[in-house]
Amino acid sequence: MPGDATEKNPMPPYVAFKTFSTFIDRLRPMPGRIDRSVMQGMSGATQSQLSAALKYLGLVGPGDVPTQLLCELSSAAGKPERAAVLGAMLKTAYPFLYQTGFDLRVATSAQLNERFRETRATGGTLTRCVAFFLAAAKAADLPLSPHIKPSRAATAAGARRGGNVRSRRAARENGASAPAVGPPPAGSTKSVALRGGGTVSVTVSVSLFDLEGTDRAFVFGLIDSLAEYERSGTRGE
Repeated sequence: MPGDATEKNPMPPYVAFKTFSTFIDRLRPMPGRIDRSVMQGMSGATQSQLSAALKYLGLVGPGDVPTQLLCELSSAAGKPERAAVLGAMLKTAYPFLYQTGFDLRVATSAQLNERFRETRATGGTLTRCVAFFLAAAKAADLPLSPHIKPSRAATAAGARRGGNVRSRRAARENGASAPAVGPPPAGSTKSVALRGGGTVSVTVSVSLFDLEGTDRAFVFGLIDSLAEYERSGTRGE
């Protein structure tokens, strides 16, 4: 069953919900297979996150063949029934929120985060898992507690993504090429200066695009933690 962060059932989606929703809307007519050739224009990291989300949510089956649920979700784009299809999908895909007596109508942000931590999501990955769910629940018109607030980190990340999009658009309009944004290639080393003195260095010796399941969550969580530590030090100066 979706929801467990095991080898067979990966972590909940942490791709941007807008990316997910836009992609679903483009699947008309529905292709025979949902592979990377229908994800052109996305970075490799985004393609991996989107593929994992589709599998977790039950939208693709063996061989990445579209399921009936994906067909229904795509064909309902822009229609009132879209919310109902999306809501039913979320209630099935997130059993740790809907099938254990947990009440999203009165829960706090901390309680919601605790539930997602049970899937072994941590750091920035946990923040993005929660952000995806909240955006999807809002689109599905599912009731949510007024005590659940969007993470500041997710809000800041959204602002940075918006700035990056505007920068790339301006670069294209000026005839310049925007630099590709993605995870570090194999062989890259990231060093972070500790505020108490010394440094911590992490070397990537694996292709991040080939990581799956728990390994992917751990490595990307580590990268996110280093980046957040570096940013927090900059803010404190």
